Amino acid sequence: MSESIEITIEENKNRLDSALAEILKEKGITRSRVQRLIEEKRVLKNGKETKASEAVKCGDKIILNLPEPQKNEILPRNFPLKIWYEDENIFVVEKPSNMVTHPAYGHYEDTLVNVLLSLNIPLSNYQGKERAGIVHRLDKETSGLLVVAKNEETHQFLSRQFAER
Repeated sequence: MSESIEITIEENKNRLDSALAEILKEKGITRSRVQRLIEEKRVLKNGKETKASEAVKCGDKIILNLPEPQKNEILPRNFPLKIWYEDENIFVVEKPSNMVTHPAYGHYEDTLVNVLLSLNIPLSNYQGKERAGIVHRLDKETSGLLVVAKNEETHQFLSRQFAER
């Protein structure tokens, strides 16, 4: 069953998409997801279709009609992946550009996590199977090295280290 969310804006904001992303971050809804919902005409501002860049004012009523959640199983995917380092707790892999790091809206079969699952290496489930072992991420367009945790204790430790810079 699809979900409808009604929001009353409590303060003036420059852009609808950033205001909604800020309000909905606890639900895991990102700004890019808000923008897609707006493009799909699933967001109404004061009863009318709107644009992501439209300003919002205190008292505006926003309705989001979220699509039926997709229940996609995260399956392994064979893809050549270079491992730069490995020990009993972590490994470091090279993420190619144009590959999404972990499954998200619109990407359930073509991510680094899908490739990691095919390696038959233990992966931390600290943040769930969708982010199996992923300690940090790189944007889709960015290539580079990623640290992957093999167990929950290492994952928590490294996540704290990254958060504290």
